[in-house]
Parts: sequence; structure tokens; C-alpha cells
Amino acid sequence: MQKLTTILLLILSVTSLSQTYFMRTYGENDFSSNVVCTADGGFLVSGWSKAGGLGGWDTYLLKTDAKGDVVWDQYIGGSGDDQIEGLVETVDGHFILALFTTSGNAEGADIQLLKFDSAGNKQWTQNYRWEKDERCNAVVQLQDGGFVIAGQTNSFTVANDCFLIRTDSDGNKLCETVHEDFNSNDDFRDVIATPDGGYALIGTRSNSFYLEKYSSDNTFEWAKKYGGGQACRGMSLLQLDDGGYIVVGFTGTWNTVANADALVIRTDAQGNEMWNKKFGGDKSDLASLVKRTPDGNVVFVGRSASFSDNGSYDIYLVKIDLDGTLLWQRTFDSGMWDEGFGLDVCEDGGLIIAGSQIPGTTYDNGKMWLIRTNQEGIVPGVNVEQDHIVTPETPALYQNYPNPFNPSTTIQYTLAKPSRVSLTIHNCAGQIVRKLVDEQQNAGLHSYGWDATDEHGSRLSSGIYLYRIAIDNLENGKSTWQEQHKMLLVK
Repeated sequence: MQKLTTILLLILSVTSLSQTYFMRTYGENDFSSNVVCTADGGFLVSGWSKAGGLGGWDTYLLKTDAKGDVVWDQYIGGSGDDQIEGLVETVDGHFILALFTTSGNAEGADIQLLKFDSAGNKQWTQNYRWEKDERCNAVVQLQDGGFVIAGQTNSFTVANDCFLIRTDSDGNKLCETVHEDFNSNDDFRDVIATPDGGYALIGTRSNSFYLEKYSSDNTFEWAKKYGGGQACRGMSLLQLDDGGYIVVGFTGTWNTVANADALVIRTDAQGNEMWNKKFGGDKSDLASLVKRTPDGNVVFVGRSASFSDNGSYDIYLVKIDLDGTLLWQRTFDSGMWDEGFGLDVCEDGGLIIAGSQIPGTTYDNGKMWLIRTNQEGIVPGVNVEQDHIVTPETPALYQNYPNPFNPSTTIQYTLAKPSRVSLTIHNCAGQIVRKLVDEQQNAGLHSYGWDATDEHGSRLSSGIYLYRIAIDNLENGKSTWQEQHKMLLVK
């Protein structure tokens, strides 16, 4: 069976001068849904919990510092189920929660929008009700300060229909849109603000990816379907600098998810498909949420059965470039059913993942799982076996960690093919001060430590240094690939 980099469960915290990496679990009957990086360098995690004792499933908010230590937490709910799906930080440093609740409605679930300040104090609540059962899946703040809530409803037809609600900055409803379709179960899964003041939504209609664009005054502009006749579900989207979109999800339906592949589609600014690619293995693999990385590429999180050693699911983390080329992919395995739902990009380019560890096939007795990685999707300090690496399509040199550093740092790179490798350290004048590697190596991930000494073992002074790799492919003996990065030694 094909293997990935599998990082086994442990409670781990590795601190450098500027970064903290960790894997932490929280609660005894909890389930993660979202995570955002906060202005203070910490994280806000949201999810569902039965530990609060307010009713059924309650919304659970957990604020941590940069190390994952709990700053505050609270339960939100009533006598029924109150389950959060959308979480965003607002421009004023507060937070908006979008959830669906059966508390106070015997006929079904209503939509609720709540605003909290950074200390967890509730500012206001707004409720939205039709006739039967509604479920929100996402919320976003627009340029005018208002919000768009996206989800599904069965108040209008016998099936589930896509809906969106537009509000002002205080949550007062301005307009709504429902796509009534008697023949299929449809939904909007994600919504993003666009630079023109409008917004775009991704979801599923008639078992196809469905991308829809609206202007700032809520005028419908265009809609596109994708899938080429195969059943698939759209889960998340982002907009690129050229105005185009990356949308992710999975092939199949919720009823046929056992045979799914993670699916990524790139479009132009008008939603016309440019390419689509599948990721995963011979079992079930899903993409749930996609984000842009500082280097211009994209990363998505979800779940994978194809690379699991225990016959269940692992958290699945994949990075690709804008042509859909695989850069790397990782799994995180606790030995239980693991799934990644929340993902955000930290200030240093690293990632924060909100997932869940589920001891069975239901969400009861689960735990929130928060994972802070470096920009390569690795939690430094965890030993990773070489044979658990999926060989990349192209070589890559990664940023050292920690950086800045003292007294030592780690440099990693991947090789697509067996190659002759030279890895050298240079001072600002371009002079070689240390040669770390000069040998033939196999394809895969390679990792080397540098203790800030020169070839004679003498400690070097603080300052900026360069590390440079040159790769000669052994299959033809001609092509050379070179790259370099900066790093800072401090004392």
C-alpha cells in the first residue's frame, strides 16, 4: 500500500525563538469544525460538544495562545442541538459564528448568527427562520461590513435546496436567495468575499460541483457546474490573484463516499474550467477546506482512508501548485477515525489544523485535535520514517526551522528522482562556510541539521546566511536544479 508521511499522535510542543509547533487534544465528548488564527498570535477553535450539559450538541468555543494552552472556553446552546458551522474573525477583531439550532423550534433547525468579542463576550444574536429545517455551512464578512450566510433548507421543496442570506453589519437580513429544486439534494458549502465587493459560493447541485458569483448589490452574475457527468460534491473555494478560483471537494456522493477521491478544479475569472485533478489512493479520500499559502500555492485538508494503517481515516493534508502539481502530502493518525475540518495559515507560513479523533463511527466521545505545523506540514521534533514519503513530482527545498535560530536549525528537501545532491551554507558574501551534503541520494524526503559551525567546527557569528542546493539528475546526467533560501542566526 502506498504510504504518506504519517505523524503519530502525541502531545508535543516544540518552541523556537519565533515559532511554536504542537499537537494537542481537548475535551472528552467534542468535535472540531473550524479554526482561525487570531490577532494575538493564538487560535480560536469552534466545534460541537456534549460536555456542556446545556442540551444535546452545544456549540463549543476554545481560545488558545500560540502554544495551544487554553485562554478561555465556553459552551453556547439551549435545550436542543446548537451546532456551529461557520466562524470568521471580523475587521474589528471580533468573531462571527453561524450555527443551526433546534432550541426553541420543535419543527426543525433555525439559522443563528452571533457576534463575540475577543474575550468571548457575546455582542448580539440574530435568528433566521423559514418553515421547516435549515442548516448553515459557512459565513463570510464582505467589504461593506455585512455578512453572507450559506447553507441548505428543506422549507421550500421535498428535497434540500441551496440558500444564501445577506445581512448588514449587525446581522439584520437584507435579502435571501433559495434555489428550489425538487429533484436533488443541494447545498452551499462555502462562501468567500471577492475583491469587487461581491461574493462567490461553492456547493452541490444535481450531484455536481456548483460555483455561483454575485455582485456587491446581490445581483446574480453567473453560475457554473463541474464534474463531467460524474457525481461529485463541492466543499470549499478560494480566489486567485488572476480572478480565477480553486474549488475542492470529492467525487461521488455522501452515499458513495467509500469510493471517493479528493477533487480539485481550477477555473478562470468567469468560472470556466482550466483543469481538474484527483488526489488520494485506492480507498476513500476527501478534501474539506482549501487555503492559499504565502508562496502562492494552495493547501487543502480533509480525510483519507487510502493511506491509513488501521482501516479507518487519517487527517489528510495536501499542498499543490497552481497547475495542480503535487508538492507534498501528509497524514496524521491517532489510531482512531481522524478527520480534518478547519485550516488556517499562520503568520510565519505554517499551518493550524482543527481536526477530531473519533473512537468509532459516531461523534460521541470524540476529542478536538489541534495541530500546528511548519510551512511544510510537519510538526518539528517528530521522527518521520523515509519510507512513509510519497515521492513528489518535482524537487523542493523547504524553509529551515526554526528560523531565526540559535544554536541549531534543520534543513529539509525532497527529491523526485535519484540524484547527485550538493547542499552548502554560504555567508552574505557568497562564500561557502559549510558543505552539508555532497553525494548521490535516493528519491524522497531528506533532513539535515546545522549547528552554525564552519568546516573546522568553529562557531559562526550571528547574521544572515544562505543555504543552497544543487541537484543533478542521475537518469540523464545533464539537468541541474538549483535553489536557495535565507536564514537568520541570532545570539
